[in-house]
Amino acid sequence: MAKTTKGPQSNSVTFQRRLFVFLLAFVIIMTLSSVTILLVFKIPLIDDKKEIKVSVERELSIFSRDFEARIGDTSVQLVRLSESLSKSIETSLNEENININSLKNHSEVLGKLIEDEFDRLIIAMDRAKSSGVFLVLDATNSPGHPGADNYRAGVCFRISEPDLTRPEMPKRFLRGAPTPDFPDDFMLLSDWEMEFDVKDRSYYHLPLENGRSYWGFESIISQDSTILCSAPIVGTNGTAFGVCGFEISNNFYATHYLPEITGYKQSFCLFTAIGGNGLDIKEGAVLNTYIQPNGKKFQGQHKNIILFNNPASVSPQYVMAILIPKEEIDSHNLLIRGRLVLIIAAILGFGIFVSLLISKKYLHPVLREIDQLYEQIQEKWDSALPGEINELFTPEEIEVVLMLIEGKMRSEISRSLHLSAEETDRRIESIRSKVDSKGDSSPLVSTVTMEFKLTQREKDIFRCLLKNMSNNSISEELFISEGTVKIHVRNVLKKLKLENRRSIMAWSESFISQKGIS
Repeated sequence: MAKTTKGPQSNSVTFQRRLFVFLLAFVIIMTLSSVTILLVFKIPLIDDKKEIKVSVERELSIFSRDFEARIGDTSVQLVRLSESLSKSIETSLNEENININSLKNHSEVLGKLIEDEFDRLIIAMDRAKSSGVFLVLDATNSPGHPGADNYRAGVCFRISEPDLTRPEMPKRFLRGAPTPDFPDDFMLLSDWEMEFDVKDRSYYHLPLENGRSYWGFESIISQDSTILCSAPIVGTNGTAFGVCGFEISNNFYATHYLPEITGYKQSFCLFTAIGGNGLDIKEGAVLNTYIQPNGKKFQGQHKNIILFNNPASVSPQYVMAILIPKEEIDSHNLLIRGRLVLIIAAILGFGIFVSLLISKKYLHPVLREIDQLYEQIQEKWDSALPGEINELFTPEEIEVVLMLIEGKMRSEISRSLHLSAEETDRRIESIRSKVDSKGDSSPLVSTVTMEFKLTQREKDIFRCLLKNMSNNSISEELFISEGTVKIHVRNVLKKLKLENRRSIMAWSESFISQKGIS
């Protein structure tokens, strides 16, 4: 064999190319798998705030247009009710020869005046699709009574359980003096009172003082604020002698405005004032943060709402907002990240499995063969004189050596050389034994092998035992099964008359001392 043969020198390039192809294929598979999974399941990489914003803005656009249209209709109905009540009440007072300006001095007619407007008020409430209606006159049933200045006569009806989709709903009689002709379908409950407490009530004082309509968040009978609109009742002489209006309860939203934000069951629509007792707004890059007076936080978007087209209106600025509890968004994003981590872990696990499979099937056997044979053969190849390689190996073995150096598998060697699997294994074992015997420079191993007549395989096992290698490591080192390793270990221990492998090192030190091995 000529020394100029280039088999060993081509091995590095061969393995680099093979490894590059494997890694390239692996990266492509991993990338395609990741992209496919993320696209199929539509999983955002960090959070879905942008998707939320798109959905919220779409819903807001629809809701706000509808709401402003409803508010416009309510404003129209409010003006009509105010005008109708003004004419009706003034006519009734004229029939009694009572001047509007002296209404406060005629408490005896207040009950009859109010009762005559029951049907008008109920019809107006139904037309406005509101949850309540009220009429408050600028007079009291108890003039001269202590605190009477804070109370006014009137009537208020409210739907018991507002459901604006139902044509007929029971109504609660909340304010006013019942008369003998009081309708049977009105419920007189525990929160009923004779008159209105109008102290510090904007819905009453502002229309009377300014002669304009009022819109705001206030309640007629409790501290729970609702959307309230009121307008002054004005006589022909320009004197305002009362107010009337509508109430729109929070259930109005539950019935009509139910946002559908995918993945968020607690999303809701809210109509509120900015600041004060309303929401504090902190602008965000994607979603805004909204804080209630009680400190609870929400995220979403809002749209300014103009309640009616009156530039002189005393109304504050209001917004319609679609909100989601912040804790629900945080929980949802945490779930998204957890799901993404699991998917990445699954992909990574699959990649590791594939790489191990490829390594076991293609690279690992080759690398193990090369680790044991290549360095020893390379050294001999580089330093050998012409003819020495031929003296060490037979021509048949040289063919196998060159193919091993090129990274060929045992099956590839068998096919290329037309050998059976047994013949290929026999040649490889012969090559290994020659390389091992020529390359073994341990006097201890050589002496023990000769004195105790160890076979070549037992010699290999003894050398591994001196390195304190496990059966599994020996199996990988020598390319034999663990069962075969155990058999050879027993044979070695039997020949050396040792009980177990743990005594090998002590026995070796004693043997070296006895034989004077250096």
